[in-house]
Amino acid sequence: MPQWMARGCVASLLIAVCLAAGCGKDKDKDKDKDKDGDKKTNEDLIIGKWEATKKEGDVEMKMTVEFMKDGKLKMGIVAGPVNMAVDGTYKWADKDTLETTMKDPTGKGKMEKTEKVKVLKLDDKELELKGETDKEPQKFTRVK
Repeated sequence: MPQWMARGCVASLLIAVCLAAGCGKDKDKDKDKDKDGDKKTNEDLIIGKWEATKKEGDVEMKMTVEFMKDGKLKMGIVAGPVNMAVDGTYKWADKDTLETTMKDPTGKGKMEKTEKVKVLKLDDKELELKGETDKEPQKFTRVK
């Protein structure tokens, strides 16, 4: 094969790789848009199941929270031998603040708790929340 032809093949291959890489980036860029091409809102992005893990002392804590379209949420906490599930509701107080109401985990209805929670970060992969009484933000990743 002549040298000029080999260089042409290499150049064509490089162009093809660059174009393919560019297509992948554009696809990822549009993940935060809905099917009509509009940017997804926080109300859309939060829907789904999220998971966080944290270690406190010797105990590893795993927390899941699922936000549903109808304003309901389910939270599960596993910390060592303790396994707890709590139902609740949420609504948007403003564009980056949730108001959550968690039901009594005992089912007796005496310990319902309402709290405002700041949404510090929200995209299709990560959720970062800070409640009124939290010392540090809680970082969640979307469960697939």
